[in-house]
Amino acid sequence: MLYKQTIHTELEKYSFDIKSKNEIDEMLELLQRVIKNAMDKCIPTSKSCAYKRPYWDTELADCHNKQKALRWTWVTEGRPRGMQYNSYYMYKLAKREFSNLLVKKQLHFKQSKFQQAENHIEMEIFKS
Repeated sequence: MLYKQTIHTELEKYSFDIKSKNEIDEMLELLQRVIKNAMDKCIPTSKSCAYKRPYWDTELADCHNKQKALRWTWVTEGRPRGMQYNSYYMYKLAKREFSNLLVKKQLHFKQSKFQQAENHIEMEIFKS
């Protein structure tokens, strides 16, 4: 309901006297802007929580962004299949690189946590 009210309130500020094609285009741009602003205001967005992926760092984020950009390139070219297509090849290469790096970071994180637990247990044994 808040979403509809926000759009309605914003649209009441304008008059819609359409007399030319340019005015139609302007009206459409205005409607798009009003709807986007209402969405930004009323629809909650979530971000990833650091505690859910503590192994995530800037290296992994950069690799992920590279993969997403190359996927977008591949999609805009019509999703051609086959290694003879550069966009497909580069996307698959980046996807593999990201996947390998992700597994490496997860494994390293698990190993470090295991090592910390092991050290803690050793310290408890020596205390008693």
